[in-house]
This record gives sequence, structure tokens and C-alpha cells, in this order.
Amino acid sequence: GDSSAIAVYFLAKETRKEVTVSLSGDGADELFAGYNKHKAIHKVINESNSLLRLAKPFSKLVKPNNSSKLGNVSRKIEKFNELLVQHSDKRYEFLAAFNKDEVVNSLLNISDQKAPEFIQIHGLNDFLIQDQRFVLPNDMLKKVDLMSMRHSLEVRTPFLDHEVVNFANSLPVKYKIKDGDQKAVLKEAFRDMLPTHLFGIPKKGFEVPLTSWLSEVISVKFDSEMFSENYLRKHGLFNFEFVKLLKTSQFIGDSSNASLVWSFLVFQTWYDKYMKHA
Repeated sequence: GDSSAIAVYFLAKETRKEVTVSLSGDGADELFAGYNKHKAIHKVINESNSLLRLAKPFSKLVKPNNSSKLGNVSRKIEKFNELLVQHSDKRYEFLAAFNKDEVVNSLLNISDQKAPEFIQIHGLNDFLIQDQRFVLPNDMLKKVDLMSMRHSLEVRTPFLDHEVVNFANSLPVKYKIKDGDQKAVLKEAFRDMLPTHLFGIPKKGFEVPLTSWLSEVISVKFDSEMFSENYLRKHGLFNFEFVKLLKTSQFIGDSSNASLVWSFLVFQTWYDKYMKHA
């Protein structure tokens, strides 16, 4: 359900033309606090969030989305302010989720869902360890392993050497986020070995233009039998009334819904191939 798997698939395909073994930076963000969510939880825990609180009205003026720079800023402000009102026990789940609970619950036709069990988050290091236990094995590493092995490419992850992991997890938070700079100790360790300009490049996600792709191809996919009312009602996993909304061009065209539509499409394709006769 992680759409960046598409990009990894083609990256692995091209890489395999040159080498049979490659190195990946996976794990560095989860060890040294490289993601926006890490900076956000750090601000919340340390209560250094006054400017983002003041910026809250901005998200009402500009619609939060991933399609424009202003929309993305608005999305981050809105999400941060939603994070502020979350109970501390729910903050990890909130930041790890691709979609909001109420949207997922509207799609699912299952009443006895069991939420994953997460450790208590008392500081940034707790959050990072939870990422290492949850996101790395279930998303990041799984995605790279599946996409690379599809092309017979071996991918090694040096940051996940057990000695590096143990050392990183023993470091105080100040070595990971320092004066707003993330992965601080990692950058400092390699500052004399890498070109200076690399340290000023903004972090970019490994994303694909999912909303526009879905808008172009989804109507054809949704016409197939696996998305029909009879099929969905027979297997009873999804609420067909919500699926009807999900299939509309208006819903698909909203970038905030893209990951939900994609996850649903991927799941149904997998289910139809392996599980429909189980």
C-alpha cells in the first residue's frame, strides 16, 4: 500500500543493469530522526510549538493538500495542530497512519478491529524505537526487499548493522535534533568526507504523482469485477456504500484521499489473486 514501492521498483530495475548488490540508506531516518514527524513530536514533547499554533488559521485559508507548496505547508500546519490535541498514548499511531481513523472505519466493514500495540512515547528516542519496530520491518524494508528481489538485486542496509543501531539508540536526543537540524550527529560525522553542498539540500520524499495517475487509470480498474457490488458484499470486508463514494472522480481527485484509494486498489488486487477462493 506504500505507493513509493512503484518508484523503488523502477530504481531497482535500472540499478540491476549495472550491479548485482547495492547499498541503501534505509534506517538512518529511524535511527537519527530524519522525518518531519520526528521534528513534530520533538516540538510537542518540548512544547516548542507556539509559532505553529499561531499559524493554525492559515490552514483554513489554504486547503491542505500535497499538490502545491502552499497546500503542503497548510497540510503540515493542520496535522501538527491535530497532533497537539492527541492524547500522548495516541500520538505515535496518529503520526504513523496514512489515513484518518474515521475514513478507514468508514471503508472497513469489520467491527472487531484490533489496533497495533505501541510502546509508551515519553521522548523522541521512544518514538524512534517504535519506528524501528513497526515502520521499518512492515513498510520500508519490506518494500525495498520485494521490489529489489523482483529484479534479482541484493540490497544491503549498513545503517542497520546491530552495532550502529545500538549506538544510535544510546545517544541523547540532542545529538539527533540540534537547533532544528535533523540527523545532526550523522551529518557531523561525514562533514569532512562529503561535498559541502549536500548538507544544505532539503529532504525529499520518494513519492510518485499518485493523484494524477489514479485519476487517469482508476476508472478502468474500478470497472473490473473485483470492485463490483456483488463481489464486495460477498466477501464482506468493505462497506460498499463508502466504496461508491471512493470510486467518484471528486474523491479520487482530492490528493488527501490518494493513499486510501491506492491502498484499497492494492489490497483488492492481492485479495482477488490469492484469497477469493480461500
